[in-house]
Amino acid sequence: MIPGITLSVCTRVGVEAQGELAILSGVGMYEVKMLNPVRPGDTLKVEAWWSELQKSNSMPEI
Repeated sequence: MIPGITLSVCTRVGVEAQGELAILSGVGMYEVKMLNPVRPGDTLKVEAWWSELQKSNSMPEI
């Protein structure tokens, strides 16, 4: 799988896991590593952490 598509799939999994939390995706993604090629039938594991949470000034209801 092309690395950009793999990253898109991983980002989608992370967004769905957050439920109602709004995410500004891609901000500060400095250490994304693709350690091995992804092939059909592979199972992907996504690990992520947030260093900061900030309330939206323009959308405070979120």
